[in-house]
Amino acid sequence: MAFFLFAAQASAASLGSTMALGVPAGFTGGVPSLDFATPTFLIQFHVLETIEALTDETLLLGGDLYLGSLTNRPIGGSWTTVVMPGVGVDVLDDPFTVVATGNLRLGVQTHSGSARVAAAVVPELGILTGDPDTELVVGGGVQFSLWFDVGK
Repeated sequence: MAFFLFAAQASAASLGSTMALGVPAGFTGGVPSLDFATPTFLIQFHVLETIEALTDETLLLGGDLYLGSLTNRPIGGSWTTVVMPGVGVDVLDDPFTVVATGNLRLGVQTHSGSARVAAAVVPELGILTGDPDTELVVGGGVQFSLWFDVGK
């Protein structure tokens, strides 16, 4: 779940992927996501999990939305810090279950040419609601991202 907000370089939209290692609070997050980022937001689509679930005749949709970085401080060379609030939603059709989480992306990022790289710790806290129960869920992980600028 990488997003890059560079004050001087933030005019490009980026496409890429994020790989997460950890224990997600929802149903998705174990395989790379398809990511789209602009200077003001990041959307992660959990496309591979959706495709895999279809082979079991199950509908599973998941994604995350992060808003612009709360900080962007240089820490050496082209590396900067990133703190991004976000939300995640996973929906499973059988049994119908929804997981909604609040996420906080804490990490570092760099930008070189048209490539962007990031690493972050992302804790998650939310609720799982289904028939008949609602539960508190906790999760998180370490995320590694690679992006490429696609436009200015």
